[in-house]
Amino acid sequence: ACHVRRGDKTSGPDAQAHSIPVVSYLKYMRELADEVGSIDTVYLATDDLEVVRSAESEMLTCLPNQRLLIDPLEDRESRSRELLKDKDLSLSPDRLSSMMDLERVAIEAVTNLELLVASKALVGSWSSVYGKVAQYTRAGRSVILCEPRSSGKGSTEIVGGACTAVPSAYHSVDESKFV
Repeated sequence: ACHVRRGDKTSGPDAQAHSIPVVSYLKYMRELADEVGSIDTVYLATDDLEVVRSAESEMLTCLPNQRLLIDPLEDRESRSRELLKDKDLSLSPDRLSSMMDLERVAIEAVTNLELLVASKALVGSWSSVYGKVAQYTRAGRSVILCEPRSSGKGSTEIVGGACTAVPSAYHSVDESKFV
């Protein structure tokens, strides 16, 4: 399974991290597939429609023998369109929650988390609390990517490396790719 966090985490004035290309997640998934044995399906947990589109095209080269699975009921397109219509990704929690069906969002979140935790292998990112919860509550093999973090002033710093007690691999992503 792969968890790719985007949205307000990587865009807008309050961005906390630079996005990692989807192909990086899939390349690490290929490495994990070699370690853990046969993986015939890669579950992609994301709220970003562009991530889904990118993964669909990158799967052909990175993981040509695996099938990509997404939650077809998750409403990525209208959610993304609604959040982007004002070009404002730093919405207040009250405004954001008024724009969403909170029961549906909660069901999607729990479903995604259960699938991430139950997977043979997980690739996620250090900047996502959701991804870390999935990683810490599972027994399988994980790779957590440490992406450059946005300081809000145009510079970046590499995050990560502190949690060696978790049976996972931490990989810093070359920040020159994000400049």
